[in-house]
Amino acid sequence: MTMSQFLSQHPFLFSALTTWFAAGIVTAFVGLMPAPTKDSTRRYVLAFKLANGFIGNLARARSTSLESSPNWHDAVDRIIRERMNETHPRP
Repeated sequence: MTMSQFLSQHPFLFSALTTWFAAGIVTAFVGLMPAPTKDSTRRYVLAFKLANGFIGNLARARSTSLESSPNWHDAVDRIIRERMNETHPRP
């Protein structure tokens, strides 16, 4: 029995495997989308929220307000500089 004969005799198994594989690919691609920043367009923020909401990643879809605040990157840079100074004191 060839693989094509097996899959034609078991269409439910074929459709379940195809759906599982396709869902994994879509989930991976949406997961690779970078989070929107303050410089992102409204269209990208909307696409990000819709894509993450569609695949069921609701926590990531709703968590864009912090990164889009105007002081987000400045605050992160300041904290990183402070932490670097704490771990590497100057002589």
